[in-house]
Amino acid sequence: MKCLSLYQPWATLIAIGAKSIETRSWSTRYRGPILIHAAKRWDRSCSLMLFHPDTLQAWNTAGIPQGQRTPVGAVLAIADLLDCVQVVDTGCLLVTKLANEERIYPPEESFGNYTPGRWAWKLANIRRFKTPIPCVGHQRIFNVPDELVADQIRQAVPA
Repeated sequence: MKCLSLYQPWATLIAIGAKSIETRSWSTRYRGPILIHAAKRWDRSCSLMLFHPDTLQAWNTAGIPQGQRTPVGAVLAIADLLDCVQVVDTGCLLVTKLANEERIYPPEESFGNYTPGRWAWKLANIRRFKTPIPCVGHQRIFNVPDELVADQIRQAVPA
């Protein structure tokens, strides 16, 4: 199964349904189910985002205690990758070509880098795994053996 690795807290933001657009410097032609993996790497930008007011609000809404450690080196969720479009404009309203020039509003705006030329990956039908699945991540889209995630996919709950 296809998988995408993200740093924390962005991986958990997707898993809890607070983030449905992942921004990247690159595009993909792949569409379909994609696993969401939390990378092991942690740096200053991760720490800063963890205490961003929009992140704290998302944690509160999801019932995650402030300061709780988020899983790393694990698959957290599955989603459907619906579209991948280039960001074409910025300003006070960020615009992509997601479904009729869809505008990106806070808090989604604060969870991504919408610089013109980057790519917005639209996710839907996000389902969180009850238990994170330890897994080594990779750059770009990578494959995870189906048998590693099959049970968790069956038990996944909507974000």
